[in-house]
Amino acid sequence: GDDQRFYDLLTDVEENHKAKAVIIWLDTPGGSAVGGEEVFLRLRKMAEVKPVVAVMRSMSTSAGYMIALGADHIIAREGTITGSIGVLIETA
Repeated sequence: GDDQRFYDLLTDVEENHKAKAVIIWLDTPGGSAVGGEEVFLRLRKMAEVKPVVAVMRSMSTSAGYMIALGADHIIAREGTITGSIGVLIETA
């Protein structure tokens, strides 16, 4: 989701000089497109000062996959379900 507390946490980790790298653990079917984009952008900014690694577990689809793309390196298992950024379903 679009969660300011999570964004603040990312900023704190980025500014923490004791944290030499960041590992973001993802196991999600997705969520808010705006939230996913915001985390992606913050991870790219963070990657300018420290390495960022995304670990995709059982599922990392839609916004979860977008977030993973913000990392410098992505780790996924063979059975990880992933993909589908930008899929829209409209009904009348």
